[in-house]
Amino acid sequence: TTLFEKYNLQVTFSNTRVVCIEKPIGVGNSVEVMGEKTNPFYATIGFKIERGELNSGIIYKLGVELGSLPLAFHKAIEDTVFQTLKQGLYGWEVTDIIVTLTHTGYASPVTTASDFRNLTPLVLMDALKQAETCVFEPV
Repeated sequence: TTLFEKYNLQVTFSNTRVVCIEKPIGVGNSVEVMGEKTNPFYATIGFKIERGELNSGIIYKLGVELGSLPLAFHKAIEDTVFQTLKQGLYGWEVTDIIVTLTHTGYASPVTTASDFRNLTPLVLMDALKQAETCVFEPV
């Protein structure tokens, strides 16, 4: 009632709930190669997933040369990795993880950044599934 009396705001609060996080417990690798039947995009992406140090968050590393793709494509992949890891295998945010980009490829001039944005979650989640995750209550 204080919010309503002071600020004329009517609010409803839901019950409190525990927010959990997911962390990888193993190592996972996944690659989708451009031109293969399982990959409808004009892009090649590979990831290696590893468990990170406690409280390290998400560490994104290049296992390929920076010049292997235009910078816009690298940016699209990296941004999508962070976006995708907001929801892991069990629906919780993934943390304490090392994601290494291991394979890249594109076909100039047909490949666009959207090819990488669309393919990244598929490959990343496949690698995460191989690594497996465990759900933790945050401390």
